[in-house]
Amino acid sequence: MADAMFPGLRFRDTEQMAASYLIQGRGRYTLSDGTLLANTPIAEFNVTQGNRYVFRIVAGTCFECQYIFTIENHDFVIIGADAQSTKPYRVNSLTMSPGERYSVVVNCNRNVGAYWMQVRTVGLCNHMRAQQVAIMRYSGARGNPASATPTFDVSRVNNPGLTMSPVNSNCTARTRRSDGPCIHDLRSAKNAPARIRNAQPDMRLIWGFGFYFFTDEELYNSGQYHRFLQSPFDPVGSTVNGVVNMFPPSPILSQYSDVPQNIVCPAQGFRADTWNRQHRECVNVMKVPADSVVEIVAVDIATHDPAGISHAIHLHGYDMYILEMGVMNGNVPFNQSYVQLMNYLNSNNRPRIPVDVVTKDTFPLTSGGYVVVRIITDNPGYWFFHCHFAYHLDSGMSGILQVGEQNTFPSPPPGFPKCGDYLPIP
Repeated sequence: MADAMFPGLRFRDTEQMAASYLIQGRGRYTLSDGTLLANTPIAEFNVTQGNRYVFRIVAGTCFECQYIFTIENHDFVIIGADAQSTKPYRVNSLTMSPGERYSVVVNCNRNVGAYWMQVRTVGLCNHMRAQQVAIMRYSGARGNPASATPTFDVSRVNNPGLTMSPVNSNCTARTRRSDGPCIHDLRSAKNAPARIRNAQPDMRLIWGFGFYFFTDEELYNSGQYHRFLQSPFDPVGSTVNGVVNMFPPSPILSQYSDVPQNIVCPAQGFRADTWNRQHRECVNVMKVPADSVVEIVAVDIATHDPAGISHAIHLHGYDMYILEMGVMNGNVPFNQSYVQLMNYLNSNNRPRIPVDVVTKDTFPLTSGGYVVVRIITDNPGYWFFHCHFAYHLDSGMSGILQVGEQNTFPSPPPGFPKCGDYLPIP
């Protein structure tokens, strides 16, 4: 499977989508038509009637697919998102992107028996019909659940009801009632610092996630070795602010002087109306001051599509306060909707930030949408941010957040190992 999905192989499986899932490393492989290939063991979770259990659910996936998680006849109370505790929020299911984690309480107050647990793809990956099942077994119950094994199709057993973080949601009051809450509807168990709630941040940073489409001539020119992946259509470079990120030849924190400055992107970046108009590949460093409130606006440079790609965005080194989520104006080109969004963010029409605004380190970016987050830059250094889809990451959809000045960072200890590129001798 790894070979079949390797970027650059035009006539293999180029979709980078999940064919199946594992729960606790176990599972049965079912074809998209429902045919079960092998009756291999599945995961089981033993519970006792009358008890409540905390399940810590980790989306250990890396392809483009989000999935939805359900337990037959049981709902969940969310008490944690990623690394932080939240105020309780009851839902019927979870929609999760690669890298996300939730802690939920399941009240085992049903009749003694065995109940199906299921994960299945949603949104962009629906046509794959990938799924997996497990069993939650009450003490004293024997055999399989009384209901038939759930298939990919929605039934009484796996009805999602109100789901946490519906795929590609508009995140409005209406969708909250009809489909379920978005991440920013959660509330943290502790209050945010007062400065996070200021009307305007000290600095605003834009992360625009998109793709550059190569021509064959520029991709296969002699001596050119660009990062790319073979999409189902054309070869693409995955970009942030129109840049395919190039990894530096040496660690930028411990060997800053060994990183040639001519491969680092210009400090001012590039104008939004030029993003993805030409190929740009450089070390994508974005510098912010230390001890400041920095607002990061993640935008998807695409027209909203309910079945489109929803990137999973992860920042190392910080928990982000999730302020707002929504969809860009798809009736105008991106360079116009971008200006409209900036005007809105600079206005007084924004909702008041709650004192208990939720934090996460990974969030889904709705197709053609935006997410507004803030951080307090109290953790100096170089911090990686990226799309959590493996092939998007490998082909350039990432960057480095530099917090503070290089001359204020601690020097590496004596004898600290060094490394660099191993280049061929001419």
